[in-house]
Amino acid sequence: DVDYFIKKFEAIPEDKWHLLRVVPNVLDFVKKFERYKDTVKETSTRLAIPFYNRAGDLTFISLRAINDSKLRYITMELYEGFNSIYGLERHDPNRNTYVLEGPLDSLFFPNAVAAATSDLCRAVEHVNKDRTIFIPDNQPRNREILRSMHKMSKAGLSVVVWPETYQYKDINDAILGGLTIDNLLEIVNNNVYKGIRLDLEIKRFSKVKRAGLRSF
Repeated sequence: DVDYFIKKFEAIPEDKWHLLRVVPNVLDFVKKFERYKDTVKETSTRLAIPFYNRAGDLTFISLRAINDSKLRYITMELYEGFNSIYGLERHDPNRNTYVLEGPLDSLFFPNAVAAATSDLCRAVEHVNKDRTIFIPDNQPRNREILRSMHKMSKAGLSVVVWPETYQYKDINDAILGGLTIDNLLEIVNNNVYKGIRLDLEIKRFSKVKRAGLRSF
């Protein structure tokens, strides 16, 4: 069940467990959807992460591997015309907002959504950008993430640039490494930049060599 996955692999807050489901056999599950019935061959157990629009309609399902499958995520689009932004049905655009890459990482932050891609700008149309902090993963050698950070800078967004002392790839790794959400919020709020200062911080970030990022 979902308890097994969370206790073995993740540190997701217990009050968010009800947002997730477990699919015992992904092949049997995918066969229920005509569009995807021939796309999957494996029979593994997967964590189902449902995406809803603001009205609460199910629009996407992301199936996250629990084992060592080469295909870590299987994403199923149920309705065309919707962006795969996670957490919209719970999001309050009138409150301070956090945008992250991974749906599971977003569950640690208050009033957060996830772009489900390194291109966090995809979430801009769904949030009040003047009250939003964009949090990319901590991967300074990843070209896609750097490209996304430059794109956010040009869009005038407030973006976190992780300090060199922060040694975790993503939020889940930091929690498993012993940091609390209060620790993370303090780090995030102390490392938010925009404009020229953001450009300088991105340049610094891109030169960091971190072969030993902590991953759990």
